[in-house]
Amino acid sequence: PIGVMGGSLLVSSALIFDPSSPDGVHRITATLYRYDLEGHRLATLGEILDAERYVRSDENAPVFGSRSPLREESRVATAGDHFFLARQSTYQIERYTSEGKLDRLVRRSFTPRRVNRGHIDAFKRKRLASPGEPRRSIDARLLAEVPFPETFPPHGQIRVDSEGYIWVQETDPGGSEESQWTVFTPTGRLLGTLRLPRNFEVFEIGADYVLGLARDDNDVETVELYRLERSK
Repeated sequence: PIGVMGGSLLVSSALIFDPSSPDGVHRITATLYRYDLEGHRLATLGEILDAERYVRSDENAPVFGSRSPLREESRVATAGDHFFLARQSTYQIERYTSEGKLDRLVRRSFTPRRVNRGHIDAFKRKRLASPGEPRRSIDARLLAEVPFPETFPPHGQIRVDSEGYIWVQETDPGGSEESQWTVFTPTGRLLGTLRLPRNFEVFEIGADYVLGLARDDNDVETVELYRLERSK
């Protein structure tokens, strides 16, 4: 389940690629459903989610699909009787009713940030630092041939807090120690920005706190709670 929405569950099907697809980057989709709390399907909301997968095969290896590097998948959050969808083709947050009807758009202009050789090399170094020789060998082969995008996605994660404010994590290709989040009011007006630690995954945002999971350089996880002071 993606989240709770109006006393029901928002559920996504798996993102599955077609094994007959030719080698290369492919756009794939997933369907969103709404279920009651007892597991009965209430509605099919449509093929809304999308992502990119790099597909390859040869005579010595089976077909497989790998998440394309430096590309983002659609982002989804739930709040009240709505779910919020952020696609990666533009900076736009779509709000839908529990029946799948679009009832609000939140847009922001942005200039795409170009991916350069330094970004690619940094990504490869981090990916190949993963433990385990078999995994490193597979990753090294994949990274040697997978195409990288020309630009970064417009944003990262989205969250909707307990007060209905929309939080959008901005793309930061520079390796900053902090990540910037842009906050919009429930009506879609730009409110401002704030910064959180870069390796901090936001789980929940309340009226006066931000709760999440932090990871250090050794991938040691710590649950952290930050005080949130809202502007009047």
